[in-house]
Amino acid sequence: MIIVMITVLIGLAMILFFLLVRDSMNAARITENSWQEAVPFPEQGEGEWYGRLPYEYDVPEETVPGSEETAPEEAYIPSADDEYYVTLANAVREDLSYRVEWEEYDLRDEETGATASGRYPQLSGGNIPQMDQLNELIRSEATYFSNLYEYYRGWQGENVVYRAESIGYVTYMDEERISIVLEESYEMDGQSRISLYSINVDLLSGEVMDNGGLIEYSPQLAERFRDQSSRQNGYVEAVENMNDEQLLDFLSDENTNIVFYTPVGLEIGFNYTTNDSTGWVTATIKDYDRYVPKV
Repeated sequence: MIIVMITVLIGLAMILFFLLVRDSMNAARITENSWQEAVPFPEQGEGEWYGRLPYEYDVPEETVPGSEETAPEEAYIPSADDEYYVTLANAVREDLSYRVEWEEYDLRDEETGATASGRYPQLSGGNIPQMDQLNELIRSEATYFSNLYEYYRGWQGENVVYRAESIGYVTYMDEERISIVLEESYEMDGQSRISLYSINVDLLSGEVMDNGGLIEYSPQLAERFRDQSSRQNGYVEAVENMNDEQLLDFLSDENTNIVFYTPVGLEIGFNYTTNDSTGWVTATIKDYDRYVPKV
């Protein structure tokens, strides 16, 4: 029994290690000479996964009126006139020189019942520098937890509980920049996590922007975030239980912060984990230009 417990603890420690490696990786910048290196996961086709990665993403067929008992909620379409950003939503445009295409994966280990699924955008067309590298980075981040399973099963064998999902959104796009947000969740033997991972790309240079450099973090911004979050989200325990210094740390730390553009403004926030909960919280800064670092 002791040996089994030690093996399980070592396995969980390895998972936490890989998550820390992922979170600490600076998805900030791709240059012509170097770009973010991914953790060396197994090659596709290895291990016990059934399925292919990636699949082409097919747009779901439209619902036939009257085919359901209740009509679906109207999809949120963000606008600059909104008081704040309501919820994650795609803001894909078709009037630009480039376009967004979607790929998805749906994997299952028949021996353990483990599953991983996801959908993510890829850039196509136009004249974007280093497009192949950018697409590979997006793919790598969007499939991170599906690839992590290979390592996890190596430690846990067939007695494993594993479910992961990564849903991508294009929250903003124009000719100069694009914001991509991955909403991710996973469960591993009682351990679970929900988080957002944001990627902002300068399309003129082909570089991923430094999330920490998009806005100047200050006590004034932290206070603004707290007030806006209260109006926008209501009571959020993770925010209420932090003092101003802790809140500023979470907003500015590259391992926890969330930053992405939307048609409404700049959305900022952070991922958090407490003793009894995990999640993320963001708030809208409409007049974010006043907080942009001076060059």
